[in-house]
Amino acid sequence: MTKQKARAIIYFLIALSGLMALSYGLLKTETNKEDIYLYMVMASGGASFFGIGAGLLISTMLGTEIDDLKEYFFNEEHISSKHEDAKYCSGEWNLYHVSLKKDERVWMHGVTNFRIGKEPGSLQGEIYWSDKKNNKKKYILNVGIRSRKLIILGYQENETEQHLVMAIENATAPNIDIKCGIQLHETWDGFPDISPVLMSRYPITDEKLDNVWQSEAEIQKITISFSYN
Repeated sequence: MTKQKARAIIYFLIALSGLMALSYGLLKTETNKEDIYLYMVMASGGASFFGIGAGLLISTMLGTEIDDLKEYFFNEEHISSKHEDAKYCSGEWNLYHVSLKKDERVWMHGVTNFRIGKEPGSLQGEIYWSDKKNNKKKYILNVGIRSRKLIILGYQENETEQHLVMAIENATAPNIDIKCGIQLHETWDGFPDISPVLMSRYPITDEKLDNVWQSEAEIQKITISFSYN
């Protein structure tokens, strides 16, 4: 593992730890008024760690770092997944992620159909997302599964330099209908960003989108799993 990859992993864990502390602190300030100042400090510290970690991670990912991550994860455009995992994750999925448009965060939705690729254990798909002018753009997705995590490397058709990376937890867990994860990508406004991702076999209502992602248990589950698996 190169020094750049090691730094990226460290920054990633810092950002996730900060996000967990921020979320936990904010939730507790609403339910535990006796120790409200303690949880306010926790939330403030978590926000600082998340901002620092996210900023350093995005900085590290710029330039050739995306290509390094692509090579690290995908080894010639695919992850070699277990056959049963690839089979389970194949088929139609609804993908949601948050993007930034004129300083407002909005959920973007697309439907993809993961197909078994030519390489053993690999998955491939396409998805259409709207750009800032509301024009549909096609993205090519290369997909693989490791330790229940579904990893997606995507790029806009005819613009292979623009990559996005998604990591979605519990992808092969049959008892979890809505899978949660994160994405490294470029926003509509052209800025690198980290945003939440949701994946489901069926469409998710607007109300449920935020309720699922902001769930304390889900955030802790993702953070702990990415830290220790």
